[in-house]
Amino acid sequence: MEDFSEFVDLARGYSNVIVFDDTYLSFDLPEGIEPELFQDPLKAEFWQILPEVELAFCKIWTASLPA
Repeated sequence: MEDFSEFVDLARGYSNVIVFDDTYLSFDLPEGIEPELFQDPLKAEFWQILPEVELAFCKIWTASLPA
């Protein structure tokens, strides 16, 4: 990202925002943008970084269960 406004524009497009650097967290963020900081991405669980993959797996798994 080049600047704060680019960060805000990108963050508005997602329901969950995860950051690995606190560069823009010291700014006054617009309402509705509450990024979660992971200082060490290697310690984060996969589902925390890509929750959509976890949700898609659950949806596929439950759809395959017998009725």
